Amino acid sequence: MPTDGIEAAFAAGHGKYGYLHFSSNDFASHLQAIANRNRSLPCLDRGQTQPLDAHSTDLYLTLGCARRSPRAWRLFSNEFYDYIARLAVAATKSSDEGAELTECVVVSLYMPDRRGQCRIGLYDGRCTLATWLRVLVSRRAITEHRRKRLLSASLEILNEHPDESAHVKIDSELRASRYGDAVQRALHKACEQLSPHERTLLLLRFGAAVKQQDIASRFSVHPSNVSREIKKICARLRTAVIRVLDTEFHLTDSAIEECLTDIVENPAYSVLTLLEPES
Repeated sequence: MPTDGIEAAFAAGHGKYGYLHFSSNDFASHLQAIANRNRSLPCLDRGQTQPLDAHSTDLYLTLGCARRSPRAWRLFSNEFYDYIARLAVAATKSSDEGAELTECVVVSLYMPDRRGQCRIGLYDGRCTLATWLRVLVSRRAITEHRRKRLLSASLEILNEHPDESAHVKIDSELRASRYGDAVQRALHKACEQLSPHERTLLLLRFGAAVKQQDIASRFSVHPSNVSREIKKICARLRTAVIRVLDTEFHLTDSAIEECLTDIVENPAYSVLTLLEPES
């Protein structure tokens, strides 16, 4: 690619954000990789610079983040974290769920893709970074709503043994044979992250079936605080399970959906057992 447009774009990004631990050659390689992935951006191959002129600083910042520059992530957070949070609250219509979605989106941007690079590096400059983030939050909100409904339901039915039909049992057995080890490890690692207090809350609520009012009296707090804390713990478990299935086992979104369904339907996966203190 001709270098004039690349150098100008690099200079614009450097002028706005400063040094983010990569060179103009690294920036040029990043743009070439984008062009290789997106044939709808032939201008990058011909050296024309319209997309660079429009979104060069966004491309510069996201490359710094993709290369795990602490300074780049601080700048990204200062500029876009509150924006993501507002989008998340608007998408979920709840401040608590919006906060959870915000954390989920930011974590997903930092986590590696199948090439081992931060997913924020997938930003290709075809629109502003703000627009790209708005689409990402909207899509994630839909996905998280479905996943939350599945995994939250699993905690409520841990002690239930429904009379399943034959085809449901067969489906469950097939899923368990494919993903059983991955699900067990994901649940185990998720539960390891809980504090003793959080474990006690879940055991009381879902293991001993203690009412929220009684739990609140035991800890001298309002029942609404108990409800809110349990929801946050369940959300953290859900996020941790999905993260392990994604990053350690590299499952696709559809495979992760199957795992979450299996957690709900298969009584062999007992979160309560993992929460019990070791004897």
